[in-house]
This record gives sequence, structure tokens and C-alpha cells, in this order.
Amino acid sequence: MSASGGRTRGTTTMLVEFARVGAARYASHLDTARALRRTFARAGVELALTQGLRPKVRLSLGLPLPVGAAGQHELALTVTASTVGERRGENEELAEVLTSAAPPGISVTTVERVPDGLRLHPRVALYEWTFARPPAGLREAVEKFRSTAEVCVERRSPKATRTLDLRRYVIAPETFRSGGVTVLRFGVRHRQDGAARPREVLDLLTAWATRAGADDVPGGPAGAGEDVPSSATLERRGVIYDGLAPRGSVREWLEHHETEA
Repeated sequence: MSASGGRTRGTTTMLVEFARVGAARYASHLDTARALRRTFARAGVELALTQGLRPKVRLSLGLPLPVGAAGQHELALTVTASTVGERRGENEELAEVLTSAAPPGISVTTVERVPDGLRLHPRVALYEWTFARPPAGLREAVEKFRSTAEVCVERRSPKATRTLDLRRYVIAPETFRSGGVTVLRFGVRHRQDGAARPREVLDLLTAWATRAGADDVPGGPAGAGEDVPSSATLERRGVIYDGLAPRGSVREWLEHHETEA
């Protein structure tokens, strides 16, 4: 061990920013981690191992992505078994090499050296559900959510049923049109007692929207009663972590909602 900072001689702690899209969005959290480990191996970059009887590769992902969700500006922490990133332009070259070695759907955006001991503690995640055919009344449902002091849902598991107030976790829900589709955007606050799930927000708002649309239009709206959530696609636009600058579109979003986040 070195005398300063506890760094193991010849290793480098790296923060890896990557995207998970296309078919790769159906990978689990563990599968995504394995894909990144294999990517480093194919690129010829050796990763350091943990100490102990059963050493493991020192690579950890940030906040898990839901299976089926695309992710932009996702983060992973890893420790290489050699010193990298000291030569000018080396990190940019490494990101290109890693992207070439990555499986389809995963691309490495940036790689940067960070201090040892950094941990990825999420504070807020920004999500977008995209609808090709949004339910009638979606905008009204979002307005109702924003004006309601308490919105409770039940989260069921084999062991227990928990009541969750989504208003404690969901930040600034909004809808807008982009590229011919409707987007539902909202932030999810991560607290010590947990966080809301993106699907819980979708199910609640589309249920409210469908009822509102059916009430407003005689005979019900076009598409009322259809399984709208199954036609919606989810993307995480970024995560705000303690001690790290926001990246991508979450940076601009935070400028408008910093007091809430």
C-alpha cells in the first residue's frame, strides 16, 4: 500500500460513463456488470481484484436500471490493475477502445480518474416514459398529481404489503411532445427509506388518465381500456449522485428543480 490515500501501488480508480440501449436494455443489473467486465477484458485492460479468499473484480455499477429500461449517462466505478489516464488523451482513447470491445447496445462515453474511496450514492434519478399513443387525460392526471398533497399506493411482496406515498418521492412530473411522441418525465428522490419505482408512477398516472378520458368523452376515449403501459418505453436520463456533478440532460433539469431535488 502507498503512504498516501491507501492506494494500492500501480492501480487506478476510474469512473466510467456508459449508455445501455437497444437489446441491452433487457439485461439485468448483474448481466450489465458482467458485460462491462468482459468489455474491459476484451479491451486488454486488466481490472484489480479484491482481497480475501474469494477475490472479485473491482467493478461496481451505480443505481440499478430497471430491466427493459434504456439508460443514458450511467456510471460505474472500477479499479484497473495498472496506472492509466496519466498521458494526455489517454482517457479518450480508452473510452473508444472500450466501446469497440463492448457488446451491442452498450457504449462507453467517458472514462476519468477519480479519488480512491469514491462511492456512488444516488440522490435523484430522472426518468422518461415515451408513448406512441398516450392515454387521453394524461396531462390532467399529471396536474392532479402535482396538486394532491398525498398519493398513496400499495407495494405488495410475498412477505408484506407496504403503503407508499408517491408525493414524498416523485419530483416535478410533466408531459410534453417531442419528435411526434408524448413524453412523461419525472424525477425520483432516493431517501433513506427507499424510492418510488418508475412503473408505480406510470401505472398510477395512466389509470387516472384513462378514467379522466372516459369521463370527458362520451363513450370513452380512443384507446381507453387498452394496456397503455405495455406500449410505453422507459429511459433513465441520468442520476444525481452525492459529490458528483450532474451529467447530461439531468444537469439542465436540475437547474429548474434544484430546490425540490
